[in-house]
Amino acid sequence: MKLALRLLLAYLVASFAMAVVLAVFFPSHAHVPAVAVLLVFPLLPLLALKDLLVVGAAWKGVMPLAVFAVLFGGMAWLALRARARDRSRAAAHP
Repeated sequence: MKLALRLLLAYLVASFAMAVVLAVFFPSHAHVPAVAVLLVFPLLPLLALKDLLVVGAAWKGVMPLAVFAVLFGGMAWLALRARARDRSRAAAHP
């Protein structure tokens, strides 16, 4: 359960960082407020991946996805490493 919550937190943090990168470097049109982008931030990695697969590699799609991948990958690796460390401690001290 702890691992699932850590991975969910990692996904949400990485998604929010991706939304911030999109809002700062690639602002939306005037008719789409930035608040709307920030409200749907958990869906942004999936939408960006779909756009990348349909449209192809473009700077607008690759850079935010790279930010997401690095943050989520790093935080997931840390969570999995912490879980392995906890298991090895539990096995060492029965």
